[in-house]
Amino acid sequence: MDKKKIAIISSIVVAVILLVVGVSYAYFSATVKEEVKTQTVIKANELSLTFNGTSEITADDMIPGDSFTKTFTVENTSSVKASYNIYMEGITNEFNEDLVYTLTDEDGTVVAETPLPVTNTGKSYLLKDIEIDGGQLQSYTLKIEFKYLDTPQNDYQGKNFKATVGIDANQVKGSSEQVAKVCKITKD
Repeated sequence: MDKKKIAIISSIVVAVILLVVGVSYAYFSATVKEEVKTQTVIKANELSLTFNGTSEITADDMIPGDSFTKTFTVENTSSVKASYNIYMEGITNEFNEDLVYTLTDEDGTVVAETPLPVTNTGKSYLLKDIEIDGGQLQSYTLKIEFKYLDTPQNDYQGKNFKATVGIDANQVKGSSEQVAKVCKITKD
Protein backbone atom coordinates (compact mmCIF):
# COMPACT_ATOMS: atom_id res chain seq x y z
CA MET A 1 0.00 0.00 0.00
CA ASP A 2 1.15 3.45 -0.66
CA LYS A 3 1.45 6.15 2.00
CA LYS A 4 -1.63 8.02 0.77
CA LYS A 5 -3.95 5.00 1.31
CA ILE A 6 -2.46 4.35 4.76
CA ALA A 7 -3.04 7.98 5.75
CA ILE A 8 -6.68 7.87 4.58
CA ILE A 9 -7.40 4.59 6.39
CA SER A 10 -5.72 5.90 9.56
CA SER A 11 -7.82 9.08 9.40
CA ILE A 12 -11.03 7.08 9.04
CA VAL A 13 -10.13 4.82 12.00
CA VAL A 14 -9.35 7.84 14.21
CA ALA A 15 -12.63 9.53 13.19
CA VAL A 16 -14.65 6.40 14.04
CA ILE A 17 -12.95 6.10 17.44
CA LEU A 18 -13.66 9.76 18.24
CA LEU A 19 -17.28 9.35 17.17
CA VAL A 20 -17.78 6.28 19.40
CA VAL A 21 -16.16 7.99 22.41
CA GLY A 22 -18.24 11.14 21.89
CA VAL A 23 -21.52 9.23 21.61
CA SER A 24 -20.66 7.11 24.69
CA TYR A 25 -19.89 10.21 26.76
CA ALA A 26 -23.11 11.91 25.67
CA TYR A 27 -25.14 8.80 26.54
CA PHE A 28 -23.76 8.55 30.08
CA SER A 29 -23.69 12.25 30.99
CA ALA A 30 -25.69 13.12 34.09
CA THR A 31 -28.52 15.55 34.54
CA VAL A 32 -29.35 17.07 37.91
CA LYS A 33 -32.38 19.26 38.38
CA GLU A 34 -33.34 21.56 41.22
CA GLU A 35 -37.10 21.69 41.09
CA VAL A 36 -38.76 24.44 43.12
CA LYS A 37 -37.27 27.06 45.43
CA THR A 38 -38.96 26.60 48.78
CA GLN A 39 -39.32 28.56 51.96
CA THR A 40 -40.62 26.75 55.02
CA VAL A 41 -41.63 28.85 58.00
CA ILE A 42 -42.28 27.26 61.39
CA LYS A 43 -44.01 29.52 63.89
CA ALA A 44 -45.10 28.95 67.48
CA ASN A 45 -45.62 31.75 69.96
CA GLU A 46 -42.26 33.60 69.77
CA LEU A 47 -40.42 30.96 67.70
CA SER A 48 -39.98 31.40 63.96
CA LEU A 49 -37.61 29.20 61.89
CA THR A 50 -37.27 29.74 58.15
CA PHE A 51 -35.85 27.22 55.65
CA ASN A 52 -34.67 28.88 52.43
CA GLY A 53 -33.56 26.84 49.45
CA THR A 54 -34.74 24.25 46.98
CA SER A 55 -36.47 21.46 48.85
CA GLU A 56 -36.85 19.00 45.97
CA ILE A 57 -33.80 17.18 44.60
CA THR A 58 -33.81 15.09 41.42
CA ALA A 59 -30.85 13.35 39.77
CA ASP A 60 -31.11 11.28 36.59
CA ASP A 61 -28.55 9.21 34.70
CA MET A 62 -25.63 9.81 37.06
CA ILE A 63 -22.36 8.05 36.33
CA PRO A 64 -19.94 6.77 38.99
CA GLY A 65 -18.00 9.64 40.51
CA ASP A 66 -20.71 12.26 39.77
CA SER A 67 -21.86 14.52 42.58
CA PHE A 68 -23.97 17.60 43.06
CA THR A 69 -24.51 20.06 45.88
CA LYS A 70 -27.50 21.86 47.29
CA THR A 71 -27.22 24.81 49.65
CA PHE A 72 -29.86 26.06 52.06
CA THR A 73 -30.18 28.19 55.18
CA VAL A 74 -32.13 28.00 58.40
CA GLU A 75 -32.91 31.28 60.14
CA ASN A 76 -34.36 31.86 63.60
CA THR A 77 -36.20 35.14 63.14
CA SER A 78 -37.43 35.16 66.73
CA SER A 79 -35.59 36.17 69.90
CA VAL A 80 -35.94 32.72 71.50
CA LYS A 81 -33.26 29.99 71.33
CA ALA A 82 -34.62 26.88 69.60
CA SER A 83 -33.53 23.57 68.14
CA TYR A 84 -34.49 21.89 64.88
CA ASN A 85 -33.87 18.81 62.76
CA ILE A 86 -32.88 18.49 59.09
CA TYR A 87 -34.61 15.63 57.29
CA MET A 88 -35.16 14.06 53.90
CA GLU A 89 -38.46 12.48 52.89
CA GLY A 90 -40.14 11.02 49.82
CA ILE A 91 -36.88 9.29 48.93
CA THR A 92 -36.60 7.21 45.78
CA ASN A 93 -33.01 5.98 45.49
CA GLU A 94 -32.41 3.51 42.67
CA PHE A 95 -28.63 3.67 43.26
CA ASN A 96 -28.85 1.73 46.56
CA GLU A 97 -25.99 2.33 49.02
CA ASP A 98 -23.67 3.61 46.27
CA LEU A 99 -25.32 7.04 46.68
CA VAL A 100 -23.97 8.85 49.76
CA TYR A 101 -24.45 12.30 51.23
CA THR A 102 -22.25 14.71 53.15
CA LEU A 103 -23.79 17.62 55.07
CA THR A 104 -21.44 20.50 55.93
CA ASP A 105 -22.08 23.71 57.85
CA GLU A 106 -21.04 27.24 56.88
CA ASP A 107 -17.53 26.64 58.28
CA GLY A 108 -17.05 23.60 56.02
CA THR A 109 -17.25 21.21 58.97
CA VAL A 110 -18.81 17.85 58.07
CA VAL A 111 -21.78 17.44 60.41
CA ALA A 112 -23.26 14.27 58.87
CA GLU A 113 -22.15 11.67 56.31
CA THR A 114 -23.70 8.33 55.37
CA PRO A 115 -25.28 6.32 52.52
CA LEU A 116 -28.73 7.56 51.53
CA PRO A 117 -31.66 5.29 52.31
CA VAL A 118 -33.10 3.42 49.34
CA THR A 119 -36.65 4.50 50.13
CA ASN A 120 -38.69 5.81 53.03
CA THR A 121 -42.28 6.50 53.93
CA GLY A 122 -41.60 9.00 56.71
CA LYS A 123 -38.74 11.33 57.50
CA SER A 124 -35.11 10.20 57.43
CA TYR A 125 -33.21 12.58 59.67
CA LEU A 126 -29.85 13.82 58.43
CA LEU A 127 -29.13 15.77 61.62
CA LYS A 128 -31.09 16.21 64.85
CA ASP A 129 -31.24 18.64 67.76
CA ILE A 130 -29.37 21.55 66.14
CA GLU A 131 -29.46 24.57 68.41
CA ILE A 132 -29.94 28.03 66.97
CA ASP A 133 -29.99 31.32 68.87
CA GLY A 134 -32.59 33.99 68.23
CA GLY A 135 -31.71 36.12 65.21
CA GLN A 136 -29.13 33.59 63.97
CA LEU A 137 -28.75 32.28 60.39
CA GLN A 138 -27.13 28.88 59.73
CA SER A 139 -26.06 27.74 56.25
CA TYR A 140 -25.61 24.17 55.02
CA THR A 141 -24.33 22.42 51.91
CA LEU A 142 -25.67 18.97 51.08
CA LYS A 143 -23.44 17.02 48.69
CA ILE A 144 -24.83 13.87 47.11
CA GLU A 145 -22.30 11.61 45.39
CA PHE A 146 -22.54 8.44 43.31
CA LYS A 147 -19.53 6.55 44.69
CA TYR A 148 -17.02 5.28 42.17
CA LEU A 149 -16.17 1.66 42.99
CA ASP A 150 -13.48 -0.39 41.36
CA THR A 151 -16.15 -2.82 40.13
CA PRO A 152 -18.67 -2.66 37.26
CA GLN A 153 -21.62 -0.40 38.09
CA ASN A 154 -23.49 -0.82 34.81
CA ASP A 155 -26.66 -1.90 36.63
CA TYR A 156 -27.25 1.75 37.60
CA GLN A 157 -27.46 3.14 34.05
CA GLY A 158 -30.68 5.12 33.68
CA LYS A 159 -31.42 5.03 37.42
CA ASN A 160 -32.84 8.00 39.34
CA PHE A 161 -32.78 9.70 42.73
CA LYS A 162 -35.49 11.95 44.13
CA ALA A 163 -36.11 13.39 47.59
CA THR A 164 -37.34 16.42 49.50
CA VAL A 165 -35.22 18.18 52.15
CA GLY A 166 -36.79 20.10 55.04
CA ILE A 167 -36.65 21.08 58.69
CA ASP A 168 -38.89 20.56 61.67
CA ALA A 169 -38.70 22.15 65.09
CA ASN A 170 -37.98 20.62 68.46
CA GLN A 171 -38.48 22.31 71.76
CA VAL A 172 -38.20 26.02 72.45
CA LYS A 173 -35.43 26.44 75.03
CA GLY A 174 -36.87 27.52 78.36
CA SER A 175 -40.29 26.05 77.58
CA SER A 176 -41.64 22.61 78.42
CA GLU A 177 -44.10 22.67 75.51
CA GLN A 178 -43.14 20.79 72.34
CA VAL A 179 -43.12 23.16 69.35
CA ALA A 180 -44.17 20.42 66.94
CA LYS A 181 -47.57 20.28 68.66
CA VAL A 182 -48.36 23.93 67.98
CA CYS A 183 -46.34 24.88 64.92
CA LYS A 184 -47.70 25.64 61.51
CA ILE A 185 -45.54 24.71 58.55
CA THR A 186 -46.07 26.61 55.32
CA LYS A 187 -44.34 26.10 51.99
CA ASP A 188 -44.45 28.89 49.40
